[in-house]
Amino acid sequence: MKGMEDMKAGMEGKERRWYCVRTQTRREGIAGKILKERGFEVFGPQMRFRKKTVRGPVWFQEALFPGYVFAHFDRRHEWRGVGYAPGVRGLVHFGEQTPDIPEEFIQDLRRDLGVDETAVIEDLPRPGEEVTICEGRLQGLRVRVTNVMSATRRVQVLLEMLGRTIELEFDARAVSTDDRHPLERRRG
Repeated sequence: MKGMEDMKAGMEGKERRWYCVRTQTRREGIAGKILKERGFEVFGPQMRFRKKTVRGPVWFQEALFPGYVFAHFDRRHEWRGVGYAPGVRGLVHFGEQTPDIPEEFIQDLRRDLGVDETAVIEDLPRPGEEVTICEGRLQGLRVRVTNVMSATRRVQVLLEMLGRTIELEFDARAVSTDDRHPLERRRG
């Protein structure tokens, strides 16, 4: 039981703080997972966004801060467990100074990102912009955006049909700001 008492005594004197940990390129997830397995609290926020590809718009997910994660540890006593973890390159430092990250910053960022710790970046069209309808029976038609309701991620567009102008509402994901017709995008 002496070993357990020594371990508890060692934990009492620790001053855990948040630090910005530099990771190897595109290895934020691996470094974060290993640090968690070693018992450290890790925060590696993500961003989710759509990119136009040959197949049309596709969702991608990447680190919000590429090449970095935040880890909560006592730098004096636990640095080796962090610094020598696979995927880790070191701590962010400025000369001899290694700044800690304020707890409030991490908490605010976590609150803003939500439970899944992911920021969703949506490229919504702007009023007056021409877009192409990508889904449904009107797929391929070019229309002009009249209004964007960002809270509901919907757009209103003007459609000129049979000599009259009609205003329609679409989910923002159903329109594309790409200049080419959706079928042309697939070809090349």
